[in-house]
Amino acid sequence: MRFVAALGLFYLLGCSPTPGPQADAGRERAPGNTESIAAIEHRLDMAISPRNPRARTREFVNALGPISASSSGAVAAWLDRRLFDLDLLEIALIVQAWADADPEAATSWASAQSPPYYELALTVALRVYARSNFAEARDVLERHLVGVTNAVATPFRIGLVQAGYDAGAAELIDYLIDLGNVPERQTIIRSLVRRKLLRETPQAVIDWAEALSAPEDPAFKYSAILKLGLELPAVDPELAKEWASRAHSEEFDSSLLETVTRGFVWAGRAHDAFDWLLGLPIEERSAASPLSFAFGAWLRQDPASAEAWARNSTHDARSDPALRQFGLSLIEKEGPEIAFEWIERLQNPAERERGRFQLARRWFGLDPDGARAWLEDQDFDDTTRSQILAPHVRHSMRKTAGSGKGAPPSSAKLLP
Repeated sequence: MRFVAALGLFYLLGCSPTPGPQADAGRERAPGNTESIAAIEHRLDMAISPRNPRARTREFVNALGPISASSSGAVAAWLDRRLFDLDLLEIALIVQAWADADPEAATSWASAQSPPYYELALTVALRVYARSNFAEARDVLERHLVGVTNAVATPFRIGLVQAGYDAGAAELIDYLIDLGNVPERQTIIRSLVRRKLLRETPQAVIDWAEALSAPEDPAFKYSAILKLGLELPAVDPELAKEWASRAHSEEFDSSLLETVTRGFVWAGRAHDAFDWLLGLPIEERSAASPLSFAFGAWLRQDPASAEAWARNSTHDARSDPALRQFGLSLIEKEGPEIAFEWIERLQNPAERERGRFQLARRWFGLDPDGARAWLEDQDFDDTTRSQILAPHVRHSMRKTAGSGKGAPPSSAKLLP
């Protein structure tokens, strides 16, 4: 898929698959080289001659050591001649070594290549370029991405941002804000958060996220907080609980609890998340939705222990969102009537009403006649009753239209 994306970017940019003029320009600089073009090309040719992959890689890495800015012309010429003889790892290695010595020349050569080499070479070159001069690398990349969709541009921007973070680029946050509140920025922010968690203490990353200030783009800080909520449970689950318990009731809303819960579930720790949420104060209404989600995930990850908790524990109103999920899970296994008995045990009237509504909708999907008979005995108001029936009415209408039964003759559509 990465190469497909690169192919789309290549044609959108109108890049030529033929080598650019870099080699000729480099040959004009050749008289100042400390090593002749012929010697550089010979050394690289010898390095790729071994048939053993490990030996070949070792020789190739050693051959790249002497590359300097004055070697740019020779490297460009050799790559133009040997590109199709190299595997992707070798291309990445030589572009990285070249960009370390002359990032502008390496990036210029990479931008003139065709897929799959374009994406690989440009990503590697820009990462190195951004570590030495983030502002210039950013400007080069954004010029290449004019007219390109955000979805195609995102992998390149992720590489730029990660390298900018590694280099401590002061312009990094401004760049992310300038991208605007587009969906693709969420992916880039998440990659930054993950990188920070690899290289910094979890508490330092929390402090960074909470200290972000972008009054002109409040969604940026909010996105960073939520992405941290997704990643932190896999790194430090106890700190994730402590932070979410505090922060969601201060600057952030219930979305933080939901996101951290999702992070626990993705890390395979739904039971852990459930126990934590159940222990929050009983007046914590924002925990209801995350608690329901965590129990549903626990029921999938470890059905026996989740069911044992539902059947054998002593419950109060805090358990209602989980017991509602458990009751609904019994519709197919034990029947709607048994599921309804569990829903009726819920202590919170709002949870009980929500459970009855969800039960009715699911029941209609399994047994419309039985659900309709049950619905007649319930005290739903007209609006709720219509909402329960609406999906099934639409489904029936689509089936009727698809079969042609009851459809008006084509001439009738012409009548006023």
